[in-house]
Amino acid sequence: MASPAGSARRGARGRALVLALVVCALALAALVAILSRGGVPARPPTAAPHDGAPAPAEARAEPPTTNDVDHGAGERAALADDTPIAPAGPLLRGLLLGEDGVPIDGRTARVTLRGPLGQWLELGADAQGRFGPQRLVAGTWSVSASSSGRRGASREVEAREDTPLDPLRLVLPRVRLLEVCLLAVGPGSDGNPNDDLEGFERLLSLRLSVAGEASAMQAGLSQHRNPSSGDRQWFARFEVPQARSATAELLLGGEFVLQWPIGPEQSELVVSVDPRDLAARLVELELALVGAQGQPLANVSHVLLTWAGGVHLSAGQPGPEPARAHFEACPPGPARLRVVDVDGRRGEVDLFVPYASPARLEVALELVEPARD
Repeated sequence: MASPAGSARRGARGRALVLALVVCALALAALVAILSRGGVPARPPTAAPHDGAPAPAEARAEPPTTNDVDHGAGERAALADDTPIAPAGPLLRGLLLGEDGVPIDGRTARVTLRGPLGQWLELGADAQGRFGPQRLVAGTWSVSASSSGRRGASREVEAREDTPLDPLRLVLPRVRLLEVCLLAVGPGSDGNPNDDLEGFERLLSLRLSVAGEASAMQAGLSQHRNPSSGDRQWFARFEVPQARSATAELLLGGEFVLQWPIGPEQSELVVSVDPRDLAARLVELELALVGAQGQPLANVSHVLLTWAGGVHLSAGQPGPEPARAHFEACPPGPARLRVVDVDGRRGEVDLFVPYASPARLEVALELVEPARD
């Protein structure tokens, strides 16, 4: 028969075992909850070390693990927007100005950039005429600006790595459109001088000199019919700075024929010319074409005389004598001769057409293969 002391001891051990099982179950439940949240239990605060004594090992700060630091966060932030990452190079900034040096409203302007490798960019400008910044790769860039009612401007910019660019200033002066019309007058060979003038269309050009500008503008003639009279007229259009006077000159080939003044506010000029006066200036020209050693050129297919403003005169197919070219009516004075043979070789040379008619010249030039990319 068991003693009361033994029974008490067995009851205490049973209660201890049950308590241990309960504690283990609670610990296991807490661990499962922690793992399901993916967290790490926070450490309880520890007391500060006394009198500079080293902190207990469990209280020391631990370095962050690889999972605690997002090394790609900066890269993702840089790529968050659609802005392309430009290569290293200087920044281009610029300003659009009027003829008075005051910034213009650039919201209707167009700024284009052409790069050393064929790059093409288009920039906008703001209401104060500012454009950019635009990062450029190293090389020579051509910067052009245009705006309605203003003359365009362009500059070349040399971009170097690690070298800042000075702000670019482009002047776009206001312009007015000037039309110079040429009207044929006189009896004419058949009663209509316009018929006589039509043969001179490819030989005539107009040159415009603007007061205060060193360079002159030159353009060939276009043709239209006057809606009121039905007569044909020849004209050239120019963009002239506002409030500037100018002088228009009629050229036959490269030779001066007539000139007229143009007022600072004038937008149209109609001038008269008699075709008989022009015909009296022309000469008959025959060219003998020889090589560098004086031998007649063979296999010539085309001969062309050119002047400024797009004016030209072609001899066409030379015919049975390819080393000779004949021009029935040619303007005298300086010209540029261009020759092409059946193999595509070409050559050019400057010459002076005599004033006396008929004129015969021997021209030496060397035909070479054209340059290929």
